[in-house]
Amino acid sequence: MVPDEFLLNFLHNSRKGLLELDCRVTIQDETVWSMADCRRYLLDAQRSVLNSTLSQYHVKNRNCSLKSDEVQQRLSTIKNTASVDLAAAVSSHDEAARLALCKLVLFSETHKQIAEENLQTEGEISRSKLLEYFSLCDNAIKLECVQKHLIGSPLFDEADETETTVPQKRLENIQRLLAQAIGIHPNLVTSELTRIFINPATAVQNEFSDDAEVKDLFHQLISRMQTAVAQASLHVNPSSLSDKDKGGVTTVVSVQYSEVGRDGLANAPKREAMELSQQEQIRQIRLASQAKTLQEELLNELEQLSPSARSSKLEHARQVSQEILSRAMKLPTGEERLKLLQGVDPETSRLMTMYRLWIAVHGEEK
Repeated sequence: MVPDEFLLNFLHNSRKGLLELDCRVTIQDETVWSMADCRRYLLDAQRSVLNSTLSQYHVKNRNCSLKSDEVQQRLSTIKNTASVDLAAAVSSHDEAARLALCKLVLFSETHKQIAEENLQTEGEISRSKLLEYFSLCDNAIKLECVQKHLIGSPLFDEADETETTVPQKRLENIQRLLAQAIGIHPNLVTSELTRIFINPATAVQNEFSDDAEVKDLFHQLISRMQTAVAQASLHVNPSSLSDKDKGGVTTVVSVQYSEVGRDGLANAPKREAMELSQQEQIRQIRLASQAKTLQEELLNELEQLSPSARSSKLEHARQVSQEILSRAMKLPTGEERLKLLQGVDPETSRLMTMYRLWIAVHGEEK
């Protein structure tokens, strides 16, 4: 029998090592690591922690004959037999492992030359690859180095610095790197996500039309990315921020969601991006400074409603959002789409923002 005390100690030690991972030390200069290499390294690191934890345990418990294979066997079935504390420790450890993998993958991708001929450039993206990509993107925006990068810092060091200081463009570059990491060209990821989720002509009926898990993960990821960009914008060019203008926040949030949703998830570096004027960029930054207050107001409004009234309002907001975004996607990226989204009436824009915020915090209403 493997004592819970030992497992808790091991999980704590392993989690600590994962969170403190230094990619510059782990991946030496000019070393090329694949996704599989990153996974192998993390598994080896966890085995090393297990062995050292066992050694320490044996010193304190001299009559103990606990072996590593027994511990691994217990860990493989722990979800069905764990106490509350142990289950929480396992969950926390697994989260740290996902973050460490994403961090290693990003570091490797920023420090190697990509051979485009080795990337998938056509055909459909498999479900497993799609879920792997969503997971990497979701974990990327949780990384401290990525959050600082969106504000303006280098991702790892000056050598991998990007030219733009706009948070959304920096996030797009992160997504491009992650697409390459799973072996798929960013152009293909963009076109496939458009086909599966955005384009009205193909989103209604495709191989994922009845796949609730894939669709939920996609929409949740869009919401989290929108939030990450909005939060990063609060720290960009602080001297330009002002709270005098109280209007237009919901419209800006709507535009951000639409543009990130269609083109941001894996933008190819050669895509001709819609360039906003300097005045519009300053306006977005200024309005973003009010986003936190707006979010609190809208979420509080929903939370004050009864469950049935809230579900009804969210369903209406979802339908409104879907209708506007469908109309927008029929227009070419650029001035026409921007005019449509900026011309949305305040109440509709408010509903769209309310729906996106609720999903970002609570997930889809069931």
